[in-house]
Amino acid sequence: MTGILFPSSESIQKRLNFEANLFLEINSNQTNASSQLKQEIELMLSPFSSVAIAKKILAGLNKSGPLSNLIEQYWYEKGKIKTASIVSYALKPLIKIEDIKARDSIYFIWSNKDKQKLKIRNNEEYQLLNEYIDFSIEKIRDLFIAVKDNLSHDQWQTYNSQTSQGILTVTFINGVLNLLRLLIENNKVTTIDIYRKQLKGIKDFKFKSFKSSQYRKMGESLYNTYFAV
Repeated sequence: MTGILFPSSESIQKRLNFEANLFLEINSNQTNASSQLKQEIELMLSPFSSVAIAKKILAGLNKSGPLSNLIEQYWYEKGKIKTASIVSYALKPLIKIEDIKARDSIYFIWSNKDKQKLKIRNNEEYQLLNEYIDFSIEKIRDLFIAVKDNLSHDQWQTYNSQTSQGILTVTFINGVLNLLRLLIENNKVTTIDIYRKQLKGIKDFKFKSFKSSQYRKMGESLYNTYFAV
């Protein structure tokens, strides 16, 4: 346990930043902290980074909509979908703002006239940031609503290894997020109703044939099956 005595005039944000940086320094030469914990720390230190934005979007998706209360937010929650790989391998590239040439990011289709301000280093455009997070949640949620509406109740459950029931896994979530990247890149982002029509028959898609790291492959297969025509 490490105790820190701060001057009474030190702001809460500066205290949090110091504590987070100290934690990373202490643990850099010992057992590595988990990816999820490191992401939580980045959320405090760099709220405008892609990792931090992705964490906030994932929390928003867990609050309401088809993924409500299905995503693990705390270490003691059991039977929920873990977050670290979703943030690192699917959400982060989907919502990236750093790459000005990227045409497969939600940032690319966001029409806010001030969005360039999010690229400014050490900016404090928190309202603009929240607007981008809300916009991203909406676009992601629209696609998941349409997917869920075309699946059975038994399918829309977190995967149970003992019964092999349910298809909701990290691979499934990341596969659908990769599908959205392809829809953005090919100018095919649309409404929930049109998604529903295009995804008709997805209940027969072989989700479980894709292994844990085949997120992109699943996304491409979904796109080619339901949207490429």
